[in-house]
Amino acid sequence: MLSEAQIPLVAYAAYFSEVEREIGLIISGHRLTLSYKLYFASGGDTSSATIISAPGPFEPTFETALAEFVNDPRVLPNGGYLGFGLRHQYPVSSEMRVDTLRSCLKGSDAIITRVLNRLPLPWSIRVLYRDRGSRSEQTFVLHGFISDLSQQDLVWSHWGAGEKLGPGAEFVRFIDEFGNDDENRAGDYSKYSEDVVDIIQMTEMPSVTHVHSQYLACGNEVMMGNLYGDICIVAEVPAKVLY
Repeated sequence: MLSEAQIPLVAYAAYFSEVEREIGLIISGHRLTLSYKLYFASGGDTSSATIISAPGPFEPTFETALAEFVNDPRVLPNGGYLGFGLRHQYPVSSEMRVDTLRSCLKGSDAIITRVLNRLPLPWSIRVLYRDRGSRSEQTFVLHGFISDLSQQDLVWSHWGAGEKLGPGAEFVRFIDEFGNDDENRAGDYSKYSEDVVDIIQMTEMPSVTHVHSQYLACGNEVMMGNLYGDICIVAEVPAKVLY
């Protein structure tokens, strides 16, 4: 097909470096292979980015279903969060403020945020941390930054979310749509004085974009702690006024 063209043409294929591919024999013409990495520029003008305004095939149905869900008086009557795991991979780095990715979302991730904007529900991009400290206890924390606890000498098990991860971190408790604890994501917050906000998982987690760090957890003894983070879209649902 290309050989029959009347004007010069360039055919190309783009794929990830780990994808298996076959390179055939070149009979005529030339082949040029470029290896590169993509980065999002920080501090630039993001208003010039191309935005796809055409709705996805399931977008209207998703918007209707989400509106009905949020308006149900049984769902988060005291307010809380809806969590959406990201389905695409994005470049992240240590100490990064992850909400800078909001202008870079693509595919189904971008569709979710468009629907949230129309409802409207305030949303941000946060890191959902699953913190496994000393022994078998675990807690879930939302934070706006990627934290690397491996850089700290010791992390005490009684530290709260803010002490451990920095200002703006908050404990969250996973529940189902009826307010019952999510048994698959049970957390123990009994020894902390900080408030715990309810969150409902709306799409699959862990996210495609995630982080992990290890640290020395100090309680009755020193053990290795693990901090797992999933970058996700978090929508804020206000408390309902019940009459």
